[in-house]
Amino acid sequence: MKQNPKRIGRVDISDLNEDPIVWTVMGRLAGGFIYAGILRMAFVHQATFCVNSLAHWLGDQPFDASKSSRDHFLTALLALGEGYHNFHHEFPSDYRNATKWYQYDPTKWAICIWEYFGLAYDVKQFHPDDVQKRYIQQQHAILVKQAARLDWGVPPSRLPVLEWEDHFASLRALLILSLPLSWVASYGLLQPALDLLKSTVPTLKGKLGTLMGVVGVESTYDYVIVGGGTAGNTIGSRLAEAGLSVAIVEAGSFYEIKSPLKSTIPAGYNLLVGSDPENVNVPVDWGIVTVPQAGANGRRLHYAQGKCFGGSSALNAMIYQRGTTGSYDQWATLVEDESYKWENILPFFKKSVQFTPPDTSKRFQNATTLFNPDAFDKDSTGPVQVSYINYVSPFATWLKAGMEAVGIPVTEDFNSGHLFGTQYNPSTINPMDETRSSSDTFIGSLPITSKLHVYPDTLVKKIVFDENKQATGVDVETAGRGYHIRAAREVIVCAGSFHSPQVLMVSGIGPENTLNSLNIPIVSSLPGVGQNMWDHPFIAPSYRVSLETETRMAYDKLHYLEQGLEYAIEHEGTWANTQELLGWEKLPRSHRLNLSHSTLDDLSRFPSDWPEVEYLPANGFIGNFSDLMGQQPADGYQYATIVGVLIAPTSRGNVTIRSNSTSDRPIVSPNWLTTKTDVEVAVAIYRRMREIWQSEPLQSIAVGNLSYPLHEDQSDEEIIQFIRELLMPLWHPACTCKMGVRSDPMSVVDSHARVYGVDRLRVVDASSFPLLPPGHPQSTVYMLAEKIAHSIISHLGKK
Repeated sequence: MKQNPKRIGRVDISDLNEDPIVWTVMGRLAGGFIYAGILRMAFVHQATFCVNSLAHWLGDQPFDASKSSRDHFLTALLALGEGYHNFHHEFPSDYRNATKWYQYDPTKWAICIWEYFGLAYDVKQFHPDDVQKRYIQQQHAILVKQAARLDWGVPPSRLPVLEWEDHFASLRALLILSLPLSWVASYGLLQPALDLLKSTVPTLKGKLGTLMGVVGVESTYDYVIVGGGTAGNTIGSRLAEAGLSVAIVEAGSFYEIKSPLKSTIPAGYNLLVGSDPENVNVPVDWGIVTVPQAGANGRRLHYAQGKCFGGSSALNAMIYQRGTTGSYDQWATLVEDESYKWENILPFFKKSVQFTPPDTSKRFQNATTLFNPDAFDKDSTGPVQVSYINYVSPFATWLKAGMEAVGIPVTEDFNSGHLFGTQYNPSTINPMDETRSSSDTFIGSLPITSKLHVYPDTLVKKIVFDENKQATGVDVETAGRGYHIRAAREVIVCAGSFHSPQVLMVSGIGPENTLNSLNIPIVSSLPGVGQNMWDHPFIAPSYRVSLETETRMAYDKLHYLEQGLEYAIEHEGTWANTQELLGWEKLPRSHRLNLSHSTLDDLSRFPSDWPEVEYLPANGFIGNFSDLMGQQPADGYQYATIVGVLIAPTSRGNVTIRSNSTSDRPIVSPNWLTTKTDVEVAVAIYRRMREIWQSEPLQSIAVGNLSYPLHEDQSDEEIIQFIRELLMPLWHPACTCKMGVRSDPMSVVDSHARVYGVDRLRVVDASSFPLLPPGHPQSTVYMLAEKIAHSIISHLGKK
């Protein structure tokens, strides 16, 4: 026992005897024995410890669903609330023992009163969500215990297991048995898809199991992304990387599962984009069919647009190429925002991609290409792979020589802000296995701890606004079941150039006449929604050649399968081929002489570095692109095609809605060749392509000088008729939710992609371009998504 400290003095406390509040018991036997002894030590102390023990015994969880903070009223009454001991131990810094103000807890009430009069401070509480989460967890534990007492039949652990190897063996057998006998040898054709499924599906299954949103449950996220396409996956993943919670709602599924052969193998894209309006049952396509087009001889055309995670980056020709310095500088001028000038957006182009130089050991020696390594960041961790294909078709090498012969020079690359000239181009292809690299790689690159959730096969029905015109979420539908997903910060529409304006219009944003005609309440009157559609139409005369082309594939199935086997084993051959060569120019003087003054005036409005025509090789017969394999001529000849694209079009199309439901396809009218300028330029392009064909290099492989089916000596009127009969889009719709300044009546979004007239709503995809830069828009969509994501995150960081 420690000795008492040395006495160092006495203090006179006699004044306490006169105090009406303080009551001393020194020297008073009854008071000391009864009050200090019996009542305080024997009763109060023991009662306190008894209460503590009782509380632990009655609430040994210590906080659970069955013993809530409202239980044990008598115990709490005796201990001024201490009977709620289970709450006290679970949330120790909370001054309360009962969370609701009306629940019996005298201690809580006393502290609240003291705080009101300034006698208590730094009073702390746990957030109600934390209490509710713990309560739900304990309810779940109770349900598990109850379920364990029930007979559920054979437990899952005792069910038979189907291994992946067995599953794929049965799938392989089913596929082979479903083919005609002549195709039984197609194991080489099927194997790449089966191998891809075998490696990809378990990965998707493992990762996405933690990323899937809960169907039918109203959930809340910081950002809700409408559309898991090229832009949606990019911006959604970047926001999730910043620690924000994100939901990506996609009407389709994963193309690696729905279309493993056509969508992943480079050459397969040709089978996804035909113009036949009756052949639209592609599992990763929306099945859009245009209204009859005067510029295409009244034809209705299937217009391919991706309906899957990856969007059109899962259907396109995988060309990776950027626009010109002048085109982006004009963009900056139109939206009055210098951040869109070439030098300012270049970092965002670089951010999305990883670049791999060409593999010279696999490419033909005469397909050696120049490239600018400074156009890409060496240390980039962008998930999208950009590389050069391993197989270049022989016809492409001859076309390159033909373009050089008529004055189109060889240039270094098409990713440094200039396009004039010809060169082999990189593609969004994974160099490890020569498969497509699309925007869904952004999702796959996120850790499983990410706050991003995906909702596949879920259609957004409309955007919901509050009374202040703030977007608060979206109504969606999965397998016929409707529910709501709430956005705490913003809704970002990334549904593409056809469906982004549709989603806006059914939600009350768009032209008044359209909305009124369908009884849609107007939230923001914006006449530009669905208007101003740019597109790149092309013409494609084919010629007989002495080279082997893909025409052989149409009637030589064994050769087709041999190429499939080469692709599966070596990642080479025609199956590894997509668009490999590009050429760009303004029409030369000799062809401009035939253009009218009004046409020349229209073309002069484009920046000086903006090409008017693009050339691409097609290693076979194109025709009207309705069925590339089925319409290859079986006359014993090989065919090749020069594709000519109008890159500076002046015709503008539009998109509108047929009902107030997104379940109905939008009405699409591209309006190709509806201006005098476009018609004159199309004829000039056709004649220029004939000139290229008649160059010495191409004549050395030509079988005759006539294009098929048109003969050489046709008039302009007959050429126009031919063009209208075979005209096709390059599937580059843009600008239907145009970015611009508020004073422009056709503008829909500002330079930060925020929709005018409402709050907390953006549109980020090709529809929000103010113009369609020359070439292929995939890279620009990635850039825009990266730029807007960066802007959002930077703004949040400043708050």
